[in-house]
Amino acid sequence: MPSRARTRHFAAKAVVQRVRPAFRGAGPSRRVFVKVKVVMKTPNARASLKACVRYFGREGAGEDGARAAFFGPLEDRPDARAQVDRWADDRRHYRIVVNPEDGQELADVRSFARRMMKQIEIDTGTPLEWLAVAHFDTGRPHLHIILRGVRDDGRDLIFSRGYAAHGLRGRCEALATEILGPRSDRTASSRDLTADRLTAMDDTLLRRQDDGRVNLEGLDSGERANAQRRLVHLERRGWATRDSQGLWILPENLRDILRSVGEQEAREAAATRAIWGGFWGGQTHRLEPLSLSEGEVIVGAYAGVQPLKWHKKAAQLLVLETMDGRLGHVRLASLDRVMILDRVPERALIELRGRPWRARASDRTIAQIAQLRNGVYSKADHLVVRPEDRPVFIERHLRRLEAMRLQGAVEPRGDGRFAIPPDYISRALAADQARHGPADVDVRVLDVRPLHLQTEARGVTWLDRVAGGLEPDPGLGSMADKARRLGQERAETRRGWGIGDGSKLTDKDMLALWKMEIDAQFKRLGKDEKLVVKAEEGQPFSGVYNDSVHMGGRTYAAVESRSVVTLAPWRAGLEACRGQALTAVLQAGRVEFRFGERGRGLGLEL
Repeated sequence: MPSRARTRHFAAKAVVQRVRPAFRGAGPSRRVFVKVKVVMKTPNARASLKACVRYFGREGAGEDGARAAFFGPLEDRPDARAQVDRWADDRRHYRIVVNPEDGQELADVRSFARRMMKQIEIDTGTPLEWLAVAHFDTGRPHLHIILRGVRDDGRDLIFSRGYAAHGLRGRCEALATEILGPRSDRTASSRDLTADRLTAMDDTLLRRQDDGRVNLEGLDSGERANAQRRLVHLERRGWATRDSQGLWILPENLRDILRSVGEQEAREAAATRAIWGGFWGGQTHRLEPLSLSEGEVIVGAYAGVQPLKWHKKAAQLLVLETMDGRLGHVRLASLDRVMILDRVPERALIELRGRPWRARASDRTIAQIAQLRNGVYSKADHLVVRPEDRPVFIERHLRRLEAMRLQGAVEPRGDGRFAIPPDYISRALAADQARHGPADVDVRVLDVRPLHLQTEARGVTWLDRVAGGLEPDPGLGSMADKARRLGQERAETRRGWGIGDGSKLTDKDMLALWKMEIDAQFKRLGKDEKLVVKAEEGQPFSGVYNDSVHMGGRTYAAVESRSVVTLAPWRAGLEACRGQALTAVLQAGRVEFRFGERGRGLGLEL
């Protein structure tokens, strides 16, 4: 196939159907987690790439706790900084994470990476420039790859959505299967059979209960053997018993028990990942779970965040050291809750605030459709009521109902149909509370500077806002005591500038500090001699969203045009569109954003 024809074939929307794993052996393939992130050029591209290199090549992430070492298509230990410096002016580059489930069985992770990248070269029809590093700090070897977004003829290297989402993963899984062999049924299920969490086998056992006893009749020999192994494990853990006739009995709350135990293990693992290699890296023994009630506020130093499961909609675990000295982890319902922490440095001051759970838009839609369809929801019922909705949108509602089925909030009727009770919304809210905690959690960045850097900072700091009565007193505890001590040092610094007399700060004092803060931020954002302004009520503005800015406990989106940088209130939905053009207007303190081709009326509204 000629090069350009191969390129058109590769970039076509249907490429995911055209890309097939090369390996055709018997048995299921090995599983590989793949994440592809497209990073568009920004004014800070060079600094961002160098920061990425520093993070990927950090101390302790390599094999046996050594510094992680970069490698390329041919050479080991290339000059990574010099190489990415040449890429800084490119329109885009890709950051790829490749995490084989059985990575510890790969004899040579680098060889795996090079063979994988060679396959991508075949798919794209062009030689590729890339750097990779293998990390071993999570208990499972995985790869971080920086791929230059330029083809050998100088044109942009563009992955189709299908290839990035599915095709690349298929290539990786085929390669892992070719090297390690098929994933046997024993390998595939053995982890589930002895796992201290809710598994598919547990659902099977619970469905096969008859008068409180588990009925294994009708299962083939392999399924029966697996069921017996699972029941023996549950018995050893005290979660299953046998009656006098040897029949198995499961507790009514087995699903809740296993979900709780699995959640605890997942939280401990995620919390360890979140602090590994950082300021709190050697303090895993201090980790403890925290939960917030409605109206409760926790202030502390940000330690890290990690997903509880490896998919983009997963609940997140945030770790912080609180003012009373606890190193705690808090569960948050989704990635949106923590997007405000994107690019926020370790030890920044953050606030967590519990608020009442609100009904999800998807739950309201389900209830409305069921009310019009005799208490039943299905894909067909959805299309009757709302024929304009896209299949992917409807699929989200079906996934939500499947999750609610596991929580007992709805009853399945088969063929993708669900019986929706009149009180479904309140049941869904109760299920969210049971799963994520008594309150939803909002995150606010109080100050991106750690406490010890706030004493000399030119601008308004969290210590200043506490002294000015704009933030509550830090309370009691080891970090609170440190904050009061540093607050006294900060007062001395302010007096040296002629601001304040050491007592509570006045409005005039705070205004002077605010001016210093704004001048410093505007100087940073307007380094290319661009004018920096705040969005004004009712005035539309446009540009590219490249960065977020944290000032005085508030977070702003920096929208950059050719001559102006506009600061507007930040929203989590913006992060999915970083690097894209937008138009926006500030109305009643809230910014309405529109992405895409505004002149033709196309785009995504937020």
